[in-house]
Amino acid sequence: MKGKLLRTTCAFVVALVVFSAIAQPPGKGIIRFRKQKPLRTVEQFESVKKGDTLGLVCLQCHSLAEMRLKDSTEAMTYCKEGSEVICPACKKTYKTVTHGPPGKGSKHRHVMYVNDQGVPCAFMSLLELEEDEE
Repeated sequence: MKGKLLRTTCAFVVALVVFSAIAQPPGKGIIRFRKQKPLRTVEQFESVKKGDTLGLVCLQCHSLAEMRLKDSTEAMTYCKEGSEVICPACKKTYKTVTHGPPGKGSKHRHVMYVNDQGVPCAFMSLLELEEDEE
């Protein structure tokens, strides 16, 4: 009888903790959500600052790898034409390709990460913790 009561009590406590984590608004409970701002152009990469966190979203293995930038120029290495990006989860290598108006300093050069067949397989985003509303 004591064993059944103990198991029931433990199951109730676990259910209560899980429910409270899910039932809270984003950023208020145990689970912390992040906002994502996709980086699609070279200009967006230029606006990234030291200490920001970038996320590599791999569309092949459906993972998110976080990278904290040590300096402001590190973000530019991720949008340089021909550079390679490796997904830490599935270990696949993607090549950086830019499309848009030709010429140095042109506006709206779009950045894509493609596989060997030229199919877009990943993208970068700027990650932020949600602000607590009080």
